[in-house]
Amino acid sequence: MARAVEPPQLDEIRTWGATTDIVSAGTVFGLGRTKSYELAQSDEFPVRVIRIGKAYRVVVADLIAFLEGADLLTAAPAEVA
Repeated sequence: MARAVEPPQLDEIRTWGATTDIVSAGTVFGLGRTKSYELAQSDEFPVRVIRIGKAYRVVVADLIAFLEGADLLTAAPAEVA
């Protein structure tokens, strides 16, 4: 039986750097390795995924914004006066 992995806390995620791997990002959403890759490959991962060669990277700032409740897809752009 697979053991449950505790999702990382927001304070820990803030220490990750600019990007993280798809598996680590998936743990934030309670996803395992296989499901994380499936969602990334089908462009359905909950936040932006960057493909670099064969690697999938996730922008940590997007994870933080998602967890803090910011809607990345519908946020209005800032108005320039």
